Amino acid sequence: MANLSNRHHKRYVPSSRAVEEARMAYALSSSFPVAAYKLTGELFKVFKTTEEATKFAGTHKATISADCLRKKIYHIIIWMLQV
Repeated sequence: MANLSNRHHKRYVPSSRAVEEARMAYALSSSFPVAAYKLTGELFKVFKTTEEATKFAGTHKATISADCLRKKIYHIIIWMLQV
């Protein structure tokens, strides 16, 4: 069988500017206030960031983000972004 070595292929490394812009975009996306509502529609608690809500709920950030986008409801709490 032929030698399929990748020695001549260079790995793509993004510039530091692109990496920094991606980090800033991620930080901004998670810095919105998040409100927790009961299933009855009553406001339960407002968190400054998604990270604070994650610590309170004991779940992953993606779970809360998905609920904010109305993809699912996490147990008995409805999460909404406060923009």
